[in-house]
Amino acid sequence: MNFLIADSGSTKTDWIFIDEDGHKIPFHTEGLNPYYHTRESVRQIVESKLNSISAMTHVSNVYFYGSGCTDQNKNKVISQALCDLFGENVKTEINSDLVGAARACCGENEGIACILGTGSNSCVYDGEKIIDHIPPLGFILGDEGSGAHIGKRIIQSYYYREMPQDLKRELEKRYNMSRPVILENIYNKPHANRFVSEFSRFGSEFKEHPFIINLIKISFTEFIDRQIINYNQCHDLEISFVGSIAFFYKHLLEEILTSKALKLGKVIQSPMEELINYHQNKVNKQ
Repeated sequence: MNFLIADSGSTKTDWIFIDEDGHKIPFHTEGLNPYYHTRESVRQIVESKLNSISAMTHVSNVYFYGSGCTDQNKNKVISQALCDLFGENVKTEINSDLVGAARACCGENEGIACILGTGSNSCVYDGEKIIDHIPPLGFILGDEGSGAHIGKRIIQSYYYREMPQDLKRELEKRYNMSRPVILENIYNKPHANRFVSEFSRFGSEFKEHPFIINLIKISFTEFIDRQIINYNQCHDLEISFVGSIAFFYKHLLEEILTSKALKLGKVIQSPMEELINYHQNKVNKQ
């Protein structure tokens, strides 16, 4: 069986084609969200890459995991575009990025799976499906523990005069901290969450600074207290994470979880390799 796996985020979709001999062909497109793309635009974006990959003329199954893929009607935008590309007989499975995170972190075992990237999310997974989910409230009302949340706290600490002078000088070297510029990007331009999340990169540069360590701990603690602690099974299951924020600050996550008698499971930067293993195991069992 030749199959294709896609992991689609806000800005980028990672694809990998795996043939019957296990050979892998990776490629990338822009992020594909059924709320922002049409059937035709998805087809055109993916087709532009396929034209240079002759081996991908025969695809039997496509497993697509993406942000925004939480509604069956909306998911048809993706599935119909894939059928246009690979024929009506192709089998498509469209799932949310949270299902992808759960399968990558837990495989066929139960656990709590979390995403800490630009945004944040979590669920309880029984080894087959999500059985409990505290809904995220997005950039404005939620996203605790995420890059956007950390970036927002960095900006706030700068303007509220909480940031130490050494960090303030470094921040001004790297970013235009003019208040009108900041507010324009947040309130009048698209993708404010991405803009704010960029400031979390500054935190990663100075991740050993006591002020940054404390700021990130507060953000992670909010995520754990508002999401993880409110799952009934939280003390019985391992808690695993997908995403760059979780990956780069694993030691702080582990410290906070341990202090709350919670068990850390896997922490992976990208779910793709684990998703490949998951689907190859499924194929081998058939």
